[in-house]
Amino acid sequence: MDMKKLCTDADTVLELLYNTYYEHVCTDDTDEIKQAFDDLYNALSDKTLKEKDTIIDLVCNLCRLHQQSGFIAALKLAHRLSHELNI
Repeated sequence: MDMKKLCTDADTVLELLYNTYYEHVCTDDTDEIKQAFDDLYNALSDKTLKEKDTIIDLVCNLCRLHQQSGFIAALKLAHRLSHELNI
């Protein structure tokens, strides 16, 4: 069994699982998230709207990648713990 391919396939499945989760669960921003976006836009008051949008897009992409990384790490940890606990 090729462990490298198996790990790559598992990572692909985890990414697909996260993308499905993100598309179906993360559809509405909470009031707290909306306020954070307002705060960020206000902090960029000296920028043009186009510059603000560019920065916001970069920040959102970074946050999504961080969220995805945490989601996948949590699934891996849950899997490992379930095996250690024989669940």
